Amino acid sequence: MNIQFSSEQGIALFQTSEYINFKLIESFSPQEHPTFCGIAVLRTIFNAERLFESGFINDYERFDASVNNVRSFDKISGVDRNKYYAGLSKEDVCKIANNLFFDASLVSSTLTQSVFESDLAGGFSSYYWIVNFFGNSLGLMSQGHFCLIGAWNQKANMVLLLDPARHKNGWYWVRTATLVAAMTEKIPDTSRIRGYIKVRKSSDSVS
Repeated sequence: MNIQFSSEQGIALFQTSEYINFKLIESFSPQEHPTFCGIAVLRTIFNAERLFESGFINDYERFDASVNNVRSFDKISGVDRNKYYAGLSKEDVCKIANNLFFDASLVSSTLTQSVFESDLAGGFSSYYWIVNFFGNSLGLMSQGHFCLIGAWNQKANMVLLLDPARHKNGWYWVRTATLVAAMTEKIPDTSRIRGYIKVRKSSDSVS
């Protein structure tokens, strides 16, 4: 069961969390289209790092212009521009981050609860954490979905998901075991699963 961030229990979990990414939380940007969750989580990370001279990116047109000012999106290898507007796969999100002055690595085929929790313990403060999961498994009205992890209460084994779909979801806490199950549920008609992406600013990024 998800625990809403604003509930009494949700607030208590936040207050006792060992790990909180305040910079990410204050830079949160919701999606403005039902299929734009992948773009929204990337945009929040870019805002948190103040990647562009213009500062916060407030709309998709400005985001698109900013992306093209840094690196022409049409030239990003393996990412079709039409797919960009239709919704991104976890591989697409990883490619875009890597081509926009970030180091991004995808964890999917080796994903287990112990791997996920060990990864968080070893580098929560060093990375931004994008999770890609089957929304229905968490009681959401969505299938493939992207969220950011804003906090981790290690003692309770729960993470705070900053859900970009603010038109239908708030922020909520979910147990790591439940989230891993949602990330590893097989994509319909395939043998593939989803997973998570660890993102950090590259040493080659612009200031």
